[in-house]
Amino acid sequence: MTVNVKSIVEQETLRWAKSHDELRQSYTDFLGSTARYLCHPDIPVVTGSEPALELIAGFHQGFGVETIEVEWLYIVAFGNDVWNERIDHMVNAAGERFLAIPIAGRFSFDDAGTLTEWHDYWDMTQLNALAAQ
Repeated sequence: MTVNVKSIVEQETLRWAKSHDELRQSYTDFLGSTARYLCHPDIPVVTGSEPALELIAGFHQGFGVETIEVEWLYIVAFGNDVWNERIDHMVNAAGERFLAIPIAGRFSFDDAGTLTEWHDYWDMTQLNALAAQ
């Protein structure tokens, strides 16, 4: 049986827009204890959901990111890899989009459909400007 890894990525990222608790649970479910996560090239790679949750806690506490609405520009699966270009819209507690981050990335899975690596590449300029306010 072939696992539809593109569908897995799409379903997980839909969860990010539901609530902050669902966003956190998606990271827990998606990354498990063994997947390697590169949030940004200037941030060290972490393994598993616990350190990844610490990273997104910084976005929540420092910038007020409650949920993330993903806009897919390009998403394609090649074997067990899902390559994508997307815009992650940061949404605050009032339900307002306040920051749009263009991202290019790759999700890699094993043959059972378990995430093994997730790499995101994006420009921190907008986030740094927001932090300076």
